[in-house]
Amino acid sequence: MKLISHNEYAWQQLPGYRKNVLLTGEELHDVGACVQLVAVEPGETIPDHYHKTSYEVYYVLQGSCRLFVNGEEIMLNLGVVLLMEPGDVHKLTNNGSQRFLLLVFKTNAKKNDTYWSN
Repeated sequence: MKLISHNEYAWQQLPGYRKNVLLTGEELHDVGACVQLVAVEPGETIPDHYHKTSYEVYYVLQGSCRLFVNGEEIMLNLGVVLLMEPGDVHKLTNNGSQRFLLLVFKTNAKKNDTYWSN
C-alpha cells in the first residue's frame, strides 16, 4: 500500500493549466502510466492539442469546463468520466467562476507526446 497526498509545491505551470503528478510510471510499475491532478482556473483555456500514443481517463473532481474534442463540444461536470484516445484533438475552457479540477489517469504515454495545434 502507498498513501498519496499531493504536494502543494509540486505543481507545474503549463499553457492554460497547472498539473501535479501524483504517481509516476515508475511507482505504478508501468513506464507509460501516470496519475495527475489538473487544475484550470476560471477564464483559462488549455489550447488545442493531441497525443499520438497516450490514452487519458478523466474524472472530474470539482467545477465544470467546456471540452472540445475533434470539433464536438462536451460539458464536463462533477463525477463525469471520459476516455481520451490517441489522436483526439482536445482543448478545455473554464468559463465558470470556480477552479476546475480533474484527475487524469494516463496509459501508454511517451516522453514529449503532447502536440500543440498552434
